[in-house]
Amino acid sequence: MHRIFTIALVAACSSAKPDPLIDTADSFIDIPESTPADRATTYLTGNFNSQKQANNNPDYYAISLRACAVDFPAIGDRVLYIEQAAMESLTQPYRQRLYVVEDLGDSQVSSTIYGFTDRKAANLVGACDAPEDITIKMKHLVEREGCTVWLTELENGHFEGATKGSECSSSLGSAVYATSEVKLEADLLLSLDQGWDAEGNQVWGAVDGPYRFVRQ
Repeated sequence: MHRIFTIALVAACSSAKPDPLIDTADSFIDIPESTPADRATTYLTGNFNSQKQANNNPDYYAISLRACAVDFPAIGDRVLYIEQAAMESLTQPYRQRLYVVEDLGDSQVSSTIYGFTDRKAANLVGACDAPEDITIKMKHLVEREGCTVWLTELENGHFEGATKGSECSSSLGSAVYATSEVKLEADLLLSLDQGWDAEGNQVWGAVDGPYRFVRQ
């Protein structure tokens, strides 16, 4: 009995006529596939902090990291405003940057870094609360030459990358250049920023490994 019912059901389905009101030619939507730069930008965007790491290790500070998209087609298709501040003083960020994320081909991605003039940086504090209102012009930017982070998308979908050599100059403390190492996952951003003097000695930054910024 079950076999006869199954055959009858298949026969009924196969003889059904298509609904003339459905245009099958228009029922398929062409959705472009995301690129490595798209995925890296998605991983970077959001609210993160290192509170858990700071709770477990007093050598690390509790830091807030916020990243939001900025409409700035003159400089790129994927532009992010980045703001970092101690959790205890969120209205006084110690770092404000603009990242321009671009595809390089062969799973390679670049993140070009810009700083801001002092006046513009002050006006941008807390801007990710209303990113649609962010207005930035080229005159507000100072490119951090040599500080581009070069990322590679791995087979597991994560990203890893760093700056190149001693190209990123720094005047913080006694440093003459800085390095950055970055790893990106869907809900985790690992960042190791370090400053070095002319003899190659580390003079600022974490020693025991990267900061672990967890998505909130």
